[in-house]
Amino acid sequence: MRRILELLYRSFDQDLSPEESDELRRALDGSEELRREKRKIELMRRVLSDSTCDSFGPFFVQRLMARIEASHVTEPGDAFSQALVRTFRWVALAAGLFIGVSMIRNVLITDKVSLTSLIGVPEITVEEVLEPPVETILEELT
Repeated sequence: MRRILELLYRSFDQDLSPEESDELRRALDGSEELRREKRKIELMRRVLSDSTCDSFGPFFVQRLMARIEASHVTEPGDAFSQALVRTFRWVALAAGLFIGVSMIRNVLITDKVSLTSLIGVPEITVEEVLEPPVETILEELT
């Protein structure tokens, strides 16, 4: 069946050999489904040939290529990189503003100007780090 379909499709665009034409004719005579397929293809080709399609104007390809060459994109990754920079510029600005406000808040709360008050993390000694956390939790609860 696949060969017959290939012959049917080819018959619309190419001349078939006499043997192929006979084979296709016999298949069409013996199969209603194949005849329906042929009518669908004929209808589709007629509709497509009757439709008017606006084509691109003269020198379309040349104008398109000139526009591409005139753009500032020199490497394939440049457009993506530029879009990434533009997008994350605002993210970086917002993050910087958030960090600045947080640092000012921490200084105002602690009333001290030091690195620990800026970042809001208290100083920890080695003993505090090595102290078992269970004992610390129990001490805080009591």
